[in-house]
Amino acid sequence: MEKKLLDRRQFLKMAALAGGAAVLAACTPPATETPKATEAPKVEEPTTAPVAQEPVEMEFWNQMSSKANREIFPKVIDDFMVMYPNIKVKYEISGGPPGGGNFIEVIMAHVAAGNPPDTAMFWSAATQFAAKGVLYPIDEYMTTAKYGGFGKWVEMPFASCQWQGKTYALPTSAANGAYYMNGVWFDQLGVSKKRVDFPTSWEALKDLAAKFNVVENGEIKKVGLVPWGNGWYDQPAWLQSNGGGIFDVKNLKYTIDLEQNIQVIDFWVKWLDDQFLGDVEKVNMLGGHSIYPDTAWWLGKEAITTDGAWTVTNNGELPVKDNYEIAKYTIGPSGKKSITPWGPNWEVVLKGAKHPYEGFLFNEYFCTIGWTRWYKEGCPEVPAWVDAPKDMYNVVFAQLVGLERAKEMEAWNRAYLNEAAASMWDSPIEDYTADLMNSAIDEALHKTKSAAQALQDTQKLCQDKLEEVLAGKF
Repeated sequence: MEKKLLDRRQFLKMAALAGGAAVLAACTPPATETPKATEAPKVEEPTTAPVAQEPVEMEFWNQMSSKANREIFPKVIDDFMVMYPNIKVKYEISGGPPGGGNFIEVIMAHVAAGNPPDTAMFWSAATQFAAKGVLYPIDEYMTTAKYGGFGKWVEMPFASCQWQGKTYALPTSAANGAYYMNGVWFDQLGVSKKRVDFPTSWEALKDLAAKFNVVENGEIKKVGLVPWGNGWYDQPAWLQSNGGGIFDVKNLKYTIDLEQNIQVIDFWVKWLDDQFLGDVEKVNMLGGHSIYPDTAWWLGKEAITTDGAWTVTNNGELPVKDNYEIAKYTIGPSGKKSITPWGPNWEVVLKGAKHPYEGFLFNEYFCTIGWTRWYKEGCPEVPAWVDAPKDMYNVVFAQLVGLERAKEMEAWNRAYLNEAAASMWDSPIEDYTADLMNSAIDEALHKTKSAAQALQDTQKLCQDKLEEVLAGKF
């Protein structure tokens, strides 16, 4: 469903875009402890007013543009306007801003000029924009919210909406990740594809993956699994499943060079040496690693891969729809439990919005009642809203795999998210960090640096950049 992360460099460009605009130059307030997702920050006197009786026209920009988005999002917006007849929503769902251009850059230019849309959907972490002072805090509205107040969200997705003790966004989806097994391959080798039989440790996973490797004349034809293949999406799960992690949001400190993190990358390098001839470029020749079309898994070159729950419909296609299975992430030797990554969208009210309260009402509806309609009719992007109906299922997925199997797998995904969601998407320099982490891992896999040196270098760069942002140097 065209779910993807923005080019992370877009965020780095936008500070320069607005020049010396005060909205971007404001210093970040002193650090305070971020409240837990179920704990409402103290608001002295909520000033939330009732919806205006006079008609209000607010504006919403959205980045999704698939056929399903264009069909279903207008229905969700119409449903909202029936519930709130005094609010008219003018919306943009072309996948870009009105008139074209880079979505983030155009939004930032409008914020700097004082005429932004009231609300927007972001794919890039909301904390980055909150730290720069371009989002409207919504805590006072949350205290009287009808559907999506405090305590109504899965903890980690909601934590990604908060910065310095305030709430700046609402999460729509929080689709968890999982291992995806090509059941045809498993059956051919007589290997169980039952979830209960899937490895829970790194070494057992590595041994299982080795069964599927095909190497001929120095060329890698097929693989069991490329553990680093899904990049930034998977990294928090691997690191935290080993007791490590990237960013300590409570103490505003990067932890990239932890020994547990180094252990992960060293394990990947050993995997490369033991199973892939020690040559990461030979692995790269296989293509991408997810269950999207034209990836190694889709093309039958990879037995196991990882991906998010939103991918399973793939516009009505799945190559092994009758014979695939999912399983939890494995646990590292220094870890205690399986951790799953999750794929976000954030609904925000922009600083300078003409109708911030009405914008909040729209975002609240869109992320709760509206998102259940999108989940059912469009794409099974697991909602972050805890009150979403427990028995709902995606109709497209049910057509692919059958109703009972769809219900069971979707319930499994939601349970896994609730019990094991990774701490992620919570840094004010998320995109910058993602680029540097990917570069560090690439250096380790190409053996131009040791894992320890690559992560130590990245730790310093990220911590230095973080300090600049905290000091208001954007």
